[in-house]
Amino acid sequence: MLGKSIAAVVLLVGAALAAGEKETPKSGEMIGIEMTGKLAEEYLRRTGGFPAGEPIPAGLSLQTSALIVQQTADGKYRISHSMPRHAEKGESPQLITLEATLNAERITQRIWPKGAKLYADPGQPTRGTKPVVTDVEYKSWEVELSDMKDVKLRVWTLTEETGG
Repeated sequence: MLGKSIAAVVLLVGAALAAGEKETPKSGEMIGIEMTGKLAEEYLRRTGGFPAGEPIPAGLSLQTSALIVQQTADGKYRISHSMPRHAEKGESPQLITLEATLNAERITQRIWPKGAKLYADPGQPTRGTKPVVTDVEYKSWEVELSDMKDVKLRVWTLTEETGG
C-alpha cells in the first residue's frame, strides 16, 4: 500500500512540474508579427503599398507572419519573412525580406480556444467573408516590433532567371 501511495505522489509531483514548464518556440514554427512605428513605415514604403511622397498615417499597424529559423546558443530567436514586392509595369520583379533577432522575452504565446472565429485579414467581417472556426485549441507565437533595432529590411531585385 505504501508503494502505491509513493507512486501516486511521484506522479502528482511530476505532473505539477510538467504543468509549470513554459512552452518555447521551435525552429520551423510560424510567428505573427505586428509592426508599428518606424518599422511599419519603412516596411510599407519598401513593399510599394503606399504612394510615394504621401505622408504615412499616424498609428499605422501592419501584421504579417514569419518563420522561426533558429534558436541561437544564447537563447535568442532568428526570424525570417519574405514576400514579393509590388512592381510597376516594366520593373524587374523584387522581393522584400525582413530578418530579426529577438530576445525570448519579446515572444508571447496566444491561445485560441476551440470555437474561436479567425479571419485572414481585419476587413473580412465587413465584406461578409465567413471566418474559419477552430475545432481544437490553437496556439500561436506573436511578437510586436516597432523600431529597426535588431531588424533588417532588404529589397532584392531579380537580375537573371533560368529554367522553365
